Amino acid sequence: MKELLSHKKIGIWGFGSVGKSILSFLTPFDCQISVLDSRALDPYETLLLQGHDASFVAEDFLPQFLEMNDFIIPSPGIDISKLMETELHKKIITELDLFYAFNTTQTIAITGSAGKTTTVHLLTHLLNKLGKKACAAGNIGLPMLDTIADKNNYDYIVLELSSFQLEHIKTFRSNYAAFLNIYPNHLDRHADIAEYLAAKAKLFAFQNNDDWAFIPLEYTDLLWEAVTHQKIYWIGPDAYHDIIKELSDITCSNNLQIICAIIENLNLPTEKLKKQCSDYILPPDRIEFLGTHKGISFYNDSKATIPESTITAVQKFNKPILFLGGLSKGVDRIHLLKEIQNNVKEVICFGVESEELYKKCTSLSIPASKHATLDAAFLHALECAVSGDVLLLSPAGSSYDLFKNYHERGNFFKKLVHEFASK
Repeated sequence: MKELLSHKKIGIWGFGSVGKSILSFLTPFDCQISVLDSRALDPYETLLLQGHDASFVAEDFLPQFLEMNDFIIPSPGIDISKLMETELHKKIITELDLFYAFNTTQTIAITGSAGKTTTVHLLTHLLNKLGKKACAAGNIGLPMLDTIADKNNYDYIVLELSSFQLEHIKTFRSNYAAFLNIYPNHLDRHADIAEYLAAKAKLFAFQNNDDWAFIPLEYTDLLWEAVTHQKIYWIGPDAYHDIIKELSDITCSNNLQIICAIIENLNLPTEKLKKQCSDYILPPDRIEFLGTHKGISFYNDSKATIPESTITAVQKFNKPILFLGGLSKGVDRIHLLKEIQNNVKEVICFGVESEELYKKCTSLSIPASKHATLDAAFLHALECAVSGDVLLLSPAGSSYDLFKNYHERGNFFKKLVHEFASK
């Protein structure tokens, strides 16, 4: 691959965290690099391009960008589906395929609709506790290409992978590949749930008979045709029951089953997991307790970007006041509201879809209000709340209507809580 890329014109499409990591990774390859993005670059990014002797191309010149480069490496957030139906697909190299071409460390790849980040984070924590050297990368935050430049000698790289990262891979294979679950999601990009599932199932497409796939038994029919050459670890609903009942506060049992299965397959002791989890702290934005002020308890679950995650969060409390908002990504959230209608005190709808959410709530006789912004919604919630109430931010939608990402949304909610507590 290094010889293939050297002295070539390489186009990086998208200049977020992935695009920047690609730029850094390609710099030693003696290739001519150009970057295309839909937005103007800030001063830091401009200096970064200059420092790497790369040029910037505005989105208006996308056809010329595609034509002039020998290879195009798009960021996962860019939908290239139509491009892949043309001759230009030969120029496309996905981030995952580039990673696979240069990575020499064993990988554990995890995908699913809900629980990916917590599962990857916890599995990485446990591997390190059990004497292995592991790091988490991919959709979890650290771009995977950064791990190749890292001088640490890892035993395992644990990858969180989204459907966007997987759908157009041509070569990537993981030594261990786990499928957590599937719920309707990203239907604003994937035509339907079948297309979404097909993208997720690409995780198994290039595995060979030395590799392992970890799949819950309930998905046997859905994934039977997706797994062909690899060894398969089908995980039953009661697997590792004695271990999981001790750890159920950390994440759902299905995710813990996957973790136990992988650890057992690596010949590591599963009986030590309870002890090794004793100092584990969940990543932020996942039913994160922010404190109790004036008798009101606040929880930040901004990472809940699909209805199933919000349902799980609501079930942990006795009729919380729920902040619901963000973008639905093509998923009708009426089934969420039907599921929780008797389990919430009020639904406080915020963001660009607040009007639609509010109408759905009122159609089900759920007490609700609508607000353009999260801070306006928060002020209303404080007017409704009394001592003993729980205020839960668990939006069941992506953050991109009002925020850059779910973490920024969670931090804004924390700021609102802090300001209230300081009064």
